[in-house]
Amino acid sequence: MPQSHILPDIRVENVTNSLRFAAVLLGDMHDGFGTPFLQAILNTTLSLITAVQNVKRNKDQCIRLLENIHQLIYAIADLHVSSDTIGELTPTALNHIGQLTETLHKIHTYIEAQQEGNKIKQLFRQSEMNSLLKDCQIGLQQAMALFKIQINSSIFDNIDEMRRKTEDMQKGLLESILSLADDTASARSYLTLQHYNLSRTR
Repeated sequence: MPQSHILPDIRVENVTNSLRFAAVLLGDMHDGFGTPFLQAILNTTLSLITAVQNVKRNKDQCIRLLENIHQLIYAIADLHVSSDTIGELTPTALNHIGQLTETLHKIHTYIEAQQEGNKIKQLFRQSEMNSLLKDCQIGLQQAMALFKIQINSSIFDNIDEMRRKTEDMQKGLLESILSLADDTASARSYLTLQHYNLSRTR
């Protein structure tokens, strides 16, 4: 069934479930690698999960904005696993993640403004709200292009598939983190041995 024909309440449930799975990955990445922006993305994602459930206006637009985010988070996880030096991202990749963080903050502002009686709505004229929505859409399109992802809306209809994908990504991240920890331990052992050898030759 096409995504647009699914009832809004079911779409909200599906998108919040997908964001919960993605949040688990973000937490693992943040704890394992400490990459800049991940904590901000995690906090915003968790806040979006709550915010979208309280939306009263433009619900379809809000859901559409969120339906791409979990794929972008999986793309960030993949970057960590497939980087030349595990867990270390290039300045270009970090710049892309930083841009995505800004887009997520704009999305959060837009979605909060769609809640009943929200004060943010009162600060914006309709033209400004439309401009903010357009900025959010453009930001997501750019992020999808930068991370080279194709939109796959069918995943929202299959929670088990999302769970399996998340578990696979978690396994890959865990292996990368353990490998990184082993490398760090080996480096520390090497440095300790070097220090010991130097002290003996003095």
